[in-house]
Amino acid sequence: MPRTNRIIILGVLATLLVGALGAAVVLIGRGTFRTPATPVLNTTPIPTEAPEVNFEPLPRDAAKFREMLVDALNARDEELLRVLATDDHLMLMAFWRPDGIVFATEPVIKDLLAFHLGETAVLTADPGRDLTGLLDDGMDPISVLGLDVDQVSAYFVSGWGLNGEDEAILYIAHQPDGGLYWYGILIGPGGFAASASDKVSVANCAEPTASTYQLIYAAKGVCFLYPETFDVFQSENGSLTLYVRSLLNTEAPLATVSFEPVDDRTMFERYKEFLPPDFNLDVQPPTINLGGETAVILDNLPGQDLNRRVVTVHDGTLVDIMIARIGPDYGAVGEQAEALYTMITGSFQFIGVEPEAPLLAGPECPQETAGMKLFTSPDGGFCVLLPEGYAVDDSLTTGDGGAETAVYLDSLLDSSHARLFITVEDANGRTLNEITQAREAEIESALPGLDVMGSYGHMLDGIPANQFEHVPGQDLSRQVLTVRDGRAYTLTFIPDDTAAGSAYTEMQALYDTVMDSFSFLWQK
Repeated sequence: MPRTNRIIILGVLATLLVGALGAAVVLIGRGTFRTPATPVLNTTPIPTEAPEVNFEPLPRDAAKFREMLVDALNARDEELLRVLATDDHLMLMAFWRPDGIVFATEPVIKDLLAFHLGETAVLTADPGRDLTGLLDDGMDPISVLGLDVDQVSAYFVSGWGLNGEDEAILYIAHQPDGGLYWYGILIGPGGFAASASDKVSVANCAEPTASTYQLIYAAKGVCFLYPETFDVFQSENGSLTLYVRSLLNTEAPLATVSFEPVDDRTMFERYKEFLPPDFNLDVQPPTINLGGETAVILDNLPGQDLNRRVVTVHDGTLVDIMIARIGPDYGAVGEQAEALYTMITGSFQFIGVEPEAPLLAGPECPQETAGMKLFTSPDGGFCVLLPEGYAVDDSLTTGDGGAETAVYLDSLLDSSHARLFITVEDANGRTLNEITQAREAEIESALPGLDVMGSYGHMLDGIPANQFEHVPGQDLSRQVLTVRDGRAYTLTFIPDDTAAGSAYTEMQALYDTVMDSFSFLWQK
């Protein structure tokens, strides 16, 4: 049959490394299959002579050709496979997924062997297998890919994949002169039946222990455990960042988990940036089982800090886990990063996707400890730990009609002790930066010429926050601003003045406790 446009599929490993070479992908729903591109006749003559290698003439008998192909795959004989395919590339490589068939461009046989076939995997052919029963709704594995059933033969093999647990269908096409060549492959990760199985329930997520928190991110279909000392930040693009105290803290590990559709070319371009120049594609990188998927591990990658990346594909989504500051060069921090990597990957589970489900990370509110009591404001949408001895008055209001909560010791008017005011107001569509700029303008107008002191990069329960120090007033104050779910939060700590002596020391202790324990309630 005429050779058509070259098409390859993005899989668990080639997603990263073939993609890093600029591959493109297409996700096609099973109910509305179409070929990735209109077939175009390749007018380049097919070589009539094989390269100068010591091979017997290729068999024209389909059974013998199939046997030679399976033997070459088991032997990882790249040179013979190139001859069987009549080129360095296959015409087609596809992955059978629950939500569609995934394609990518320009598959290279060398990459196929390095990143899709484990060194110890052994393929077993079953030419008598009923292929129609493998796919959903009795689909024919040849016509479903838009191939000509009169010119292409399909054969089932088991033992495919890096861990030998996948199944595949090999496609052998007929040349006009009666010769045969290896046309392509359709892979069923975990087996074709497993590829179409029901989604895993949240009940399968690992349960938290005394020192760990559980993260359930049903909107992206994942869950895992992480250390209780970490907070979680959810960015606008849906990626997660796990950090300690601040995103800018370099004295602790940092992890990110990102999700990208496999047909997003910019994702592949990203991998060009973090793959080191001397990365050897001829050497298969190590792999692990990540929630039932085979994931590739890329270690000692350059960046602001050395990092390790774990990458896999699940249901048409590229999942990328990055652990920063890992390795012996970082001492104790590197050991903590290694423990963070082990905890996340060891507990990682794919679950059913619920697009509108909120991120659930850790307990909704912190637990009371010795010397600390929990205060919860259902109307304000937050909870926080406070040192014992502090009183709370949540009946106050602001001049703009917002709610205000006062935290104090002996008296709200007692300036000899630390005080805290938490205001919650309608943000009126304003962003954190807009609210910060407006507050800075208010401070400057109160004392023209004042050098306003502020800092960025703070976090409040995983939400970005900005801070002003030494804000003038009846007493100098420290103000923390953030925005969540359309509401503006301002935390005002008094006094932010070292001249206040013990009151300042109390304020700093109160500030540390509140910033560490402040949690937003799980509500919209």
